[in-house]
Amino acid sequence: MEENKELTSHERKELKRLQREQEKASHQEQNEGLHKKSKAKKVVLWCAIAVIIIGGLYFYGSYQGNKPGESDSLASCLTEKGVVMYGTEWCPNCQAQKKAFGKSFKLINYVDCDLSNLCDQKGVTGYPTWISPDDKRLVGRQELDVLAKTYECPLQ
Repeated sequence: MEENKELTSHERKELKRLQREQEKASHQEQNEGLHKKSKAKKVVLWCAIAVIIIGGLYFYGSYQGNKPGESDSLASCLTEKGVVMYGTEWCPNCQAQKKAFGKSFKLINYVDCDLSNLCDQKGVTGYPTWISPDDKRLVGRQELDVLAKTYECPLQ
């Protein structure tokens, strides 16, 4: 038996319509796949950019944190000579004194009078008070050059 029958015009139209729908569905699937891939690529790209920026900021911060402070030589000299700054966290002049040293303040011998009885033992009555082992005292916020001259330390 041979099936060689002619399609009617209605059947041909229906067949073409089905083929177009199939092609349309195929194109839609391809476009959705491309759209998903494109969206995934954008997400990966933005994540990579974020990682690069965060990494850069981290390393820049680490680099800045390792750089010496501008007053390191003065602060180191004061510490080597046994000079101590007595103060408190609530004292505005103490905060200004710390700010004057900047990052170099971490090298200063500092006693918080709210946390230690050394201030009473040393007779500290005002903040900040700088005291050397030979009892050379400076009371109040001091300019860095005054500290350098008083305690015979290099300013830079």
